[in-house]
Amino acid sequence: MGYGMLIYLAFAAIGGVALALGLPRGIFMGMVGIGYVLAMVLSIMLTIQRAHDFDKTGWLALLVFIPLLNLIFWFVPGTEGENRFGKQTPPNRGGLVWVVVAIFAIAMIGILAAIAIPAYQSYVHRAQAAAQNNLPAPAAQSR
Repeated sequence: MGYGMLIYLAFAAIGGVALALGLPRGIFMGMVGIGYVLAMVLSIMLTIQRAHDFDKTGWLALLVFIPLLNLIFWFVPGTEGENRFGKQTPPNRGGLVWVVVAIFAIAMIGILAAIAIPAYQSYVHRAQAAAQNNLPAPAAQSR
């Protein structure tokens, strides 16, 4: 999951630079397509490693393509100690947990802003229209 976030962050940065430079749309879409294929390959490789964490074959990674069955990779604990695929994976460090929490918090702030800003702009437009017509300011509408 952490690698996926880094990949999508890199996509956003590269896409922003490409659009700022004014690259033709075809070249930009080609870059996105190549990046998407690379991200899928990396994702499948990491899913195979996760299957090996709980001592299962890499073919189990195909469950990623079946909705809801892919959740086993989140909830099945890894095997204790060594298994046939190698040593136990070390636990996540505290810094990684904080990065994930920060990304989640930033996403929530973005979602709330996407909801609140248009609602506030609508209120301002209604208030300005009412002021021009010398009417009392509109009350906030509940939805």
